[in-house]
Amino acid sequence: MRPTVDFAVKLIDRLRDRANSGPLLPEGVGLNINHPVVGADGTGTAAGVAMTLQDPQQPLEPDFTDSGDGTWKVTVKFAPRPPAKGGDVEAVIADKIAISPMSVNWNTGPAHFAGTSALLAGLRP
Repeated sequence: MRPTVDFAVKLIDRLRDRANSGPLLPEGVGLNINHPVVGADGTGTAAGVAMTLQDPQQPLEPDFTDSGDGTWKVTVKFAPRPPAKGGDVEAVIADKIAISPMSVNWNTGPAHFAGTSALLAGLRP
């Protein structure tokens, strides 16, 4: 987890430096950060940083089977879907750190996405 921790510190330092004693992000905006595990031991360096949207895919699907005795057997199957273009899943598959600006309604609007992208431009793993 060292690369993830190192990146988190770098990200927070960047936000603090640009905040000028104000809020780190605009009100109502948070960051969803997904850091890939790179290398067999997880200590590899990510291929870059991507500003992304949150991909709403749900790769786990419940499966219900009637046991015939009044009970049901519930299992879960893994059913991944192709990643959305520009989404966090696509970035992580490419070994990039995905940063998705988010709001209470999931993804932010275009203005907050652009502002957050500018704030974090040039950030490296």
